[in-house]
Amino acid sequence: MKRSDTVRTVSGLTLGFMLTSSVPVFAQSYDYERGTSRTSDRYQDRDYDRYDREEREEQPSYRTPEPRTQSPYSSRSPNAYGTPFGMSKSTMGAITGAVLGAGSGAIIGSHKGRAGRGALIGGGLGALGGYVAGRQVEGQDATLDEHDQVLENQRQEIARNRQLIEELKRKRLDARETERGVVVNLPDVLFEYKKANLTNSAQDKVAYIANVLKKRANNRRVSIEGHADAIGSEPFNMTLSQNRAQTVAHELAYNGVADSKLSARGYGEKYPVAPNTNADGSDNPSGRAKNRRVEVVIEN
Repeated sequence: MKRSDTVRTVSGLTLGFMLTSSVPVFAQSYDYERGTSRTSDRYQDRDYDRYDREEREEQPSYRTPEPRTQSPYSSRSPNAYGTPFGMSKSTMGAITGAVLGAGSGAIIGSHKGRAGRGALIGGGLGALGGYVAGRQVEGQDATLDEHDQVLENQRQEIARNRQLIEELKRKRLDARETERGVVVNLPDVLFEYKKANLTNSAQDKVAYIANVLKKRANNRRVSIEGHADAIGSEPFNMTLSQNRAQTVAHELAYNGVADSKLSARGYGEKYPVAPNTNADGSDNPSGRAKNRRVEVVIEN
């Protein structure tokens, strides 16, 4: 074979390979059923990625978001974007690559009277290139599917948490959403002075929390965490916070929450939510009152 024929053959096969490799990429960005690009469609609703915690806490109301209409493109089966006859992108890429490659090979081979041989070689290389490119597109689709599912789970979790918060606030309970889940704050005034015993009002509130848990979050774990201020010895504060957390856990169990879903722990003065003293070193009774608390965490 002359050098010019060899160069022509290699150039033609390379051209065929490049053409076939571009087919699945086009299929990825073009929606056959709609006749439009779907790249922007995939991300037009992504501005809800995650709520900023501070913005959530500033929300004046907790209305449950309107349910979204299921998109026909949210579940990507092999034919979700209009590949013919329900074929996967890798299969479609291989077939298209084989056709284009065979055509290129036949054209090049015809110069030496070997159109058939050129078609076979071109078709093989085209099929391989199309299949590889199609598999890459399928892998990208699978990754995006997983990401979409994560976002949908987060949306549903936010909606469930807001329903919980709405119900808890009806009883004038201090409930808020955090990264861990819904936190219900039981302040120091709900316990007897320097004791772990619940007041009558506190028993009523804990019973209400138990009813909401059974109705709205029966399958979620609940962590009960006791906290104290910095007045008094550290061992005393640790013991008091542990006993108060345990008391709330027992009260929840008494009102029907499964023991297996409950865990109680005291942290003493380790995690204050307000300063125990003022900037000049003087006592801060208001801050210390906020630190003496039990938090019921309905975990995500």
